[in-house]
Amino acid sequence: MGGCGCCGSPWVNGADKATRAANARLIAAAPELLEALKACLTAAAVNFDAGERHDPIMAEIGDAIGKARVAIAKAEGRS
Repeated sequence: MGGCGCCGSPWVNGADKATRAANARLIAAAPELLEALKACLTAAAVNFDAGERHDPIMAEIGDAIGKARVAIAKAEGRS
């Protein structure tokens, strides 16, 4: 199925069969992935707030928290 690809649907964007199947699985899992990301964000934020900010791993956690917040906002239509 070719299609114009204008809507991003995994069935009409001209992708090969394996890519269409992978996209369909990702779309189906999206609600659970969003909830899991929210839970991870909550746990990471608690640890980040309790940690030493100068620890190198804390900088990585801070970056991950920021990326998670951006992704969640995008998924919820707030970006």
